[in-house]
Amino acid sequence: MAASAISESCQDAATPDIFASSSSPAKSLLFGHTNKRQHSSSPLSSLLSPVLPASTSEARRCERKARANFLEAQKEMLEGDILRKRKKMERLEDVVACRQRRLERINERMRVLSEASEDSAMEDSSDDDDY
Repeated sequence: MAASAISESCQDAATPDIFASSSSPAKSLLFGHTNKRQHSSSPLSSLLSPVLPASTSEARRCERKARANFLEAQKEMLEGDILRKRKKMERLEDVVACRQRRLERINERMRVLSEASEDSAMEDSSDDDDY
């Protein structure tokens, strides 16, 4: 009984505040649940080995390790997000460049048509002078 109480206190002490709160948005995002009863089956408890703390310093070490693991997971998630957004931005830059080239071709065609229209109008006016 005492061992399980100590084990639970280690898990509680080793759990960052963000995990201890059942309504934490980060917890629900990372683990897909907010029910404290599911805590023992969460990925966090698999990260925490069932260590019986010999002292408060042991409990603090457990807490620091849990926080470090959480921050590492958060860092990897953010790095993945950044990589996906950079790839998306590169694709969008390619789309913009393609559309700019297309716009330039359209502008060139319009310029040629405008010149042809002006030439045609000049020829029509010179033909009118002949009559």
